[in-house]
Amino acid sequence: MELYLFRPEEHQRLYGCSNITVEDVPLEKRQHVVEGVIIIALTVIYYYFTNIHTAYDGSFSVGIPTLYIIFTILFFAKSHRMKGSKTVSKKQKMMLLQVFIISMLNFAAVSIYVYMMYFVPNMFLMHFAQFCWFHIHGFPPVIYLTFNASIRGDAINMFKNIGRKFKGQETKELATTLTKIEPSNTDSML
Repeated sequence: MELYLFRPEEHQRLYGCSNITVEDVPLEKRQHVVEGVIIIALTVIYYYFTNIHTAYDGSFSVGIPTLYIIFTILFFAKSHRMKGSKTVSKKQKMMLLQVFIISMLNFAAVSIYVYMMYFVPNMFLMHFAQFCWFHIHGFPPVIYLTFNASIRGDAINMFKNIGRKFKGQETKELATTLTKIEPSNTDSML
């Protein structure tokens, strides 16, 4: 980044392609037959068989909420049957909330993308679909760190250990106990 920001001439010399023309690269090195055949095959599938893609996305947008509803019903039914307990613990509620947030982001993104295949959406809907798509892939770690105390504690310990290593201090390892495995007596097996 320093090269790009503070020495753009050097960056252009090293990474810029302004001095290269098509004729500089031999024809044999410009041919990618296997990759070309794969791209052509995928293009045929995606452009001529859009119904398969729509069916997949549609089943996904219906299947995720259905599975989530079944999971929620079974979760509460099982928690009420466990040892006469009528309450759901905070840890269980947090787990259910994690699953709910991630699956609803999936549901929203897939449903909007199926809708966009048949209708021209407005700008807000396109931005919302893109927002959901980004968060499907980047937001689960934030959700886990926010709602899961054990993951959050391990992450804090990890960053403390990294900080200590940079300062040159001794670090306390995450695993505090050692297990020693001894060979068994194989004479009795003979």
